[in-house]
Amino acid sequence: MAQVSPEIFGKYQILEELATGQVTTLHKASMAGISGFHRIIAIKRLLPKWSDDMEIVRYFTEKAKNAGKLTHANIV
Repeated sequence: MAQVSPEIFGKYQILEELATGQVTTLHKASMAGISGFHRIIAIKRLLPKWSDDMEIVRYFTEKAKNAGKLTHANIV
């Protein structure tokens, strides 16, 4: 069985794809820090076929900005 090298997405290492929808994919990823620290996170990415649709890109970006403003102990 061939070994698949992990995908790097910016400062994140994609560990697995969790779901795929019509517009986005959801991935489990790891974010490395100093002294071996790492955090498991979720990354939602726009599918490449939608990257030229400015209405979809604006909607996706606005959702990401709003999600980034949320803070609560039960939000991952």
